[in-house]
Amino acid sequence: WDAQWSPAQLHKLIVSLIKSGRIFETKHRRRDGTMIDVEINAVGVEMDGEPILFASARDISDRKRAEAEISHSQERMKRAQSLARVGDWERDLITNEIIWSDEMFRLMGLTPGDSQGTYKNFLEHVHPDDRHKVLSLTASAQREGKPYSAEYRWIRDDGITLEINATADLTRDKAGKPIRLIGTAQDITERKEFEAARASVLMREKEARAAAEKANLVKDEFLSTLSHELRTPLTTVLTWVQLIRSGKLSAEKTKHGMEVL
Repeated sequence: WDAQWSPAQLHKLIVSLIKSGRIFETKHRRRDGTMIDVEINAVGVEMDGEPILFASARDISDRKRAEAEISHSQERMKRAQSLARVGDWERDLITNEIIWSDEMFRLMGLTPGDSQGTYKNFLEHVHPDDRHKVLSLTASAQREGKPYSAEYRWIRDDGITLEINATADLTRDKAGKPIRLIGTAQDITERKEFEAARASVLMREKEARAAAEKANLVKDEFLSTLSHELRTPLTTVLTWVQLIRSGKLSAEKTKHGMEVL
């Protein structure tokens, strides 16, 4: 029996189906009390002046469970892409149509499902200095059939520039003709900013070490010079003191030595 409608609602539904048959999904309760998803194909006919409803019911529980699992997986994928700021895309090389995931739209600064999700629009958002690189990579992938990974910048609709790491792989038809590019794009702006800040800190540390080493060298040179300058007169003084204290000098030389001191 149908588990979604009351007897009155079910009667009204049957009358409606007799007038205009249709296919719809509902839930039935089995004799053991378990609920199953069913697809009803109903059509009304008239026989001997009496309206008759012909209907078939097909158990679609497995299909509904598979659809629910797919939907759940898609939601998990969307959450994962949002957390990792990774979008995926697919470009038809025959029609040039492009399919973006919701996160791709958000990375572009667009609303998911926006009609601007085209390859032309994508190229217009790539930083002008990086556009030739992107076109060259795409052409190379189509020509050589090799996947690629590259970094480039793109400019969102709100003017914010993002650093992007992109990957792509080529799909061919049975004849070997390139028909599709499938890839991902990840926002690595924060990582690039961290790397730049780290490089700046390391550079400042290197410059500070170089300055300290130079200062130590200057200090060593100064002390060496000072030591030499002091050592020369002190040697003379020490020599005269030793000679005078020896008592071996004449009175005249002793007097001269005292004058030197």
